[in-house]
Amino acid sequence: MFSNLNFNSHEDIASALARACVIYAEIAKNKDYFNSREYMDINAAFQGKYDYSITEYLACIFSIFSSFDAAKNDMSKSAARDLDFFKQFVEHVKIEKILDELSVDIKVAKRWAAENIDNSWNYQLFKEKPLIKLDNGFYLPFSVNLLRQQMFSQLFLKLENASPKIMNKL
Repeated sequence: MFSNLNFNSHEDIASALARACVIYAEIAKNKDYFNSREYMDINAAFQGKYDYSITEYLACIFSIFSSFDAAKNDMSKSAARDLDFFKQFVEHVKIEKILDELSVDIKVAKRWAAENIDNSWNYQLFKEKPLIKLDNGFYLPFSVNLLRQQMFSQLFLKLENASPKIMNKL
């Protein structure tokens, strides 16, 4: 039931983006808001792990999500987007690296699906990698809902991966 709820629920993207920006890119950076013993530099840990900032990540996710949300889950060839399409919105950040982290090629997805055929509610690969990279270098989302989750809930998991010692204190 939890997977079904999580997969089919819709969070307001503007609220998720604003919440992530305020919590991680503004509040978390300001040492004055914390007792010196309590301050955790999650932004430096994130930058060190991924080689891009939380703000850059959020800009890319928003650009990717917005590009596909307008297509309303259209999985046709005309809805596919390539790297150049995204670069027109966020050229100054590491969109290529983030797209690579968020995507899986069709062969890997097919192999994973075959290995998990008996576990029909296992969406883990698609939660971690909500885009499929086509052989021609274009991308399509498995679901815009899964892209939406990258804005906040999956960002938290990336932060945890960047600095498990820090996140375990929360």
